[in-house]
Amino acid sequence: MPSEELFITSSKGIGSETLVLYGRDLETDLYLNRRHQSALAVKALGYGVEVRGLLTNKLRIAPVRVQWLDDANETSTSLESEEYVSSSTYDDDTDESMEEEECGSSSSSGDEYYQGIDDSPKDAHNETSSTNETFTVETCFVTSENYTKAFSTLEDLVTYLATMLNAVALRFLDMTRPMIRFQLNHVITNMSDEVILINTTNNQVDVNATLENMKLLSMKGVFNRCDIAVLLTSEDFVYVEDEEIGSRVDGMAFTGGVCGSEKVAVVEDTPLTYNGVHRLAHEIAHLLGASHDNQSASAKFPGYPGSESCPWNDGYLMSYCEGGRNKYTLSNCSREQIRFTYSNLSNHCTDVNEDAWLHK
Repeated sequence: MPSEELFITSSKGIGSETLVLYGRDLETDLYLNRRHQSALAVKALGYGVEVRGLLTNKLRIAPVRVQWLDDANETSTSLESEEYVSSSTYDDDTDESMEEEECGSSSSSGDEYYQGIDDSPKDAHNETSSTNETFTVETCFVTSENYTKAFSTLEDLVTYLATMLNAVALRFLDMTRPMIRFQLNHVITNMSDEVILINTTNNQVDVNATLENMKLLSMKGVFNRCDIAVLLTSEDFVYVEDEEIGSRVDGMAFTGGVCGSEKVAVVEDTPLTYNGVHRLAHEIAHLLGASHDNQSASAKFPGYPGSESCPWNDGYLMSYCEGGRNKYTLSNCSREQIRFTYSNLSNHCTDVNEDAWLHK
């Protein structure tokens, strides 16, 4: 859901401009259906409605216009498609091939750092909290310049991002103690110069350095309105270590970084296609405290539970294996890790600081 007042900051060249959109107006266009894993933006037009978004967990559409024609008390429906994105999984071909290659080992992925767990402000919550306790994760999105340019208007961009966040929320609906909900507070556009670091050798984006640049912005207070902040870009990410270019990656985050200086993640997404939704959900789960499935507990963080009892091949959200419907939900291990992280967050973090006009 958007906050009551959604702040859009455009940073290009010297200085920045801030536009305020009203969440009440945006929220009325958003539709969510858990059974079908649908996250849609349905906009009323003079002659009918325009529909765009995710129809199911494998079908997406952008946009279809629906027109009603009334004649002699009969109603017919016609569809006019400006652009149809054919059925596929959320992940693009590259990500799918990565999953096939890496499915055998939870340690083969380099999309998470663990520093964040110990970085969040501590004010222990009651670990036996009631099942109806809710953690509303206040979210910032940062978009690169090329990503922003793909949208005709800022409102189109925000509607797309809100739909993406709704699709992410579907993956967390089974989470309890606390229940997890998401609220979009702030969108910062055209941030390529401040965040993106291009590797001059192959003209791809250094994912490690880009994540560190996001952390620097966080330390400067740029994301103070939010519990987590995610960069979305259509640039190609590569993992770079000791100046050596490694594998292609689609995102990276600090595990357990929520509400600390490491509350940041970077995610690759092709604008208007929603193909980064699954990766976005995966990286947000890292920020909330989930490691990959089938990993041992880290001695560096006493009490943080491992995930050895959740097999990698079961294919839950924090695995790269294809797990059918498991892919769209958290394993029991991920839930326990998120609960542990939540129990160590401050009240300032877990309280909602920006009002939303409607809670679902």
